[in-house]
Amino acid sequence: MLCSRYLKLYLQLERKLSDLIQKIVPPFASPNRPNLRAPAPVNAPFSWLGMLEAALSLSGYLFVLWLAGWHLGLPLESSNSVYLTATTMTLAGIVACQIGNAFACRSDTDSIWRLGFTTNRMLLGAIVIEVCLLLTLIYVSPLRSMFGLAPLAPIHWLLLLTFGPLLLLFEECRKALRRAWQLNRRTA
Repeated sequence: MLCSRYLKLYLQLERKLSDLIQKIVPPFASPNRPNLRAPAPVNAPFSWLGMLEAALSLSGYLFVLWLAGWHLGLPLESSNSVYLTATTMTLAGIVACQIGNAFACRSDTDSIWRLGFTTNRMLLGAIVIEVCLLLTLIYVSPLRSMFGLAPLAPIHWLLLLTFGPLLLLFEECRKALRRAWQLNRRTA
């Protein structure tokens, strides 16, 4: 969660220009709400991207249980290695989704392909730190036992590698639909 805060800090630094532009743009006015302003670009991550992140992380948890032969109705103790691996997969899934989320939230409307993946070096540094911390927690024995984690198998890492890109793909689709809608609204 500490790494999440660093990612948010770097994204906020990048948004300084965006915030300045929002201050210059006049507020949306209506008879009922004369001071209503445009929604901030931060709304998407806190709404549907968070739910998608939770769903992907939960799917990782259930994937580990399924691979181990567990099914609904079987007991699962917290000291069981399968349970520890499943919770580790959940933590790693959250981290993987946060990486995709960091790229997805760089702009509310512009595609990451337009902005570029490597244009924010501080964000890339935060991602490297986040992944290193995750690997340290999982593979350094004293930390692993302190946090109740277990090593992940290569099949788990293969699934985790899809989480960030999946989240990014869904957000890119949303942005494309939003741009098309705005374009149609302007031309109509």
